[in-house]
Amino acid sequence: MTSRNISRATAALALLSLLLSAVADSSS
Repeated sequence: MTSRNISRATAALALLSLLLSAVADSSS
């Protein structure tokens, strides 16, 4: 993997974690 792909994957994981935390907060 190139550094560009790694940074893109890291950004995607960060966005997913933010969305998951937002969903968990709204459901609780």
